[in-house]
Amino acid sequence: MASKMLYRFFESSSDPVLAIDRTGGICFWNDSCHRELGLSFEEVRDRKCYEVIAGRNLHGDPYCDSDCKVFENIQSGNPSENYDLLVRDPDGRDLMVQCRCLSYSRVLPQEAGSGGISGPSPY
Repeated sequence: MASKMLYRFFESSSDPVLAIDRTGGICFWNDSCHRELGLSFEEVRDRKCYEVIAGRNLHGDPYCDSDCKVFENIQSGNPSENYDLLVRDPDGRDLMVQCRCLSYSRVLPQEAGSGGISGPSPY
């Protein structure tokens, strides 16, 4: 019941919301992600978050990679601070987003998932 309510909440969010599984593969991508980043869920399903988002820090240096500290924190159950990224919109322009992360196990402790939900929110 709680997982369905949470799913509907994130699905209907006007902010982009994505979820990753235990391997870092994208398992949820709402319509706002599609609109802001120009990729459908079918195009990103099971792909690694860092490959799809390809985020850069505010200086333009690569931030997202296979050695993701945010994902490592989520996996170990540690909180992750909010952070800002530059990503590309469908027209190739930089879009600054603020990312917030949480762990499934922290939201729904009765469920087995330990992936993460990450929401890049355009400023």
